[in-house]
Amino acid sequence: MIDTPGYADFISEAKAALRVSDAAIAVVDAVTGVEIGTERTWNFAADYNLPRAVFFNKMDRSEADANKALELAKERFGRQVVPLQMVVNPGEGFNQIIDLVVMKLYTYQDGKAIVGDIPTDILYNAQGLREQLVESVAETDETLMEKYFSEGELETDELVEGLRKAVLQLDFFPAFFGDAYNNVGVDLLLNALVQYGPAPTEAAGLEFQAEEQTIAIDGIDTAPLAALVFKTLAEQHVGELCLLRLFSGTIKPGDEVANPVKRAIERIGQIYRLNGNKRTEIETAAAGDIVALVKLKYTHTTDTLCPKGQAFCLPGIEFPNPLIRVAIHAKEQGGEDRIATGLSQLHEEDPSFILRYDGEIRQSVLHAQGELHLETVVNRLNDRF
Repeated sequence: MIDTPGYADFISEAKAALRVSDAAIAVVDAVTGVEIGTERTWNFAADYNLPRAVFFNKMDRSEADANKALELAKERFGRQVVPLQMVVNPGEGFNQIIDLVVMKLYTYQDGKAIVGDIPTDILYNAQGLREQLVESVAETDETLMEKYFSEGELETDELVEGLRKAVLQLDFFPAFFGDAYNNVGVDLLLNALVQYGPAPTEAAGLEFQAEEQTIAIDGIDTAPLAALVFKTLAEQHVGELCLLRLFSGTIKPGDEVANPVKRAIERIGQIYRLNGNKRTEIETAAAGDIVALVKLKYTHTTDTLCPKGQAFCLPGIEFPNPLIRVAIHAKEQGGEDRIATGLSQLHEEDPSFILRYDGEIRQSVLHAQGELHLETVVNRLNDRF
């Protein structure tokens, strides 16, 4: 799981993460609904052909409105947004969700679910929503449509298989409800991702256009290496960490691999699996893994790693154009070179800002995504250089 910033100034972080993901979840506030940043990020996920889901959070708020939030999401994201659940008691004390696929009631206590039957007083409403769900899934497949019209129902197994196929084909964006703070509904979301989401072998990034031909990568361990660096971090006492996704193949410490973008050969050192700010050293990484490598000499964000002797390049990441610019100068004479060197190194980590010298006004101009982004870049420059 890659958690990306929601703030517009750091939209580039979200775009880079989406480039190496198999699917995306848009987290929507059930009170405020779909916001501008969510819509932008959703469109980036659409550009990468990623299967998507929506999670309506904060259903425990007194003003939370599941139906209104769902309708707004359908307006913004399309009619393919269909709920797989029914919220029983939104607002304060929210703790009950009906799973419309298996038609069971989930009641949460201290973050753990107790599974039971649906009470008769709300069964009629739940059956109506299930019919809408079955109809939506049947519409995505001719065989299911014929069966649904002839028998008026689909078996649970058929519904699950049809759902998975529809999600992978981008015909269906499943919607879920919950309260992340009190851990209500999060388990159902995770289980659904496993059940309906793509495996790494079905990732959207395995097929792409290059020089007027379609290239398809086999997303398995035994295929040749194809890995993309989507983020570079600098850490004290460690140096630069390159975060990369392996689309195919394997790597292990001591391997020599090619970076065709920089026309260089890299030797793989330590490999880490990241979990928040914890790093665990591992002996090997394989197709589908997202890992961090240290002490690579030439490799940075958007570079491809492939087998030695090959010049195979994955599509990189196109960062959004900067929206704000400001002139910067050194406080003391002779400091300009140090500023340029520092910003050049920071740009390797974060390509979404640009430093240019404007000959007309004779000033160095820093272009960034917004004021907070600008502030972050300048603070990093101060702290580290």
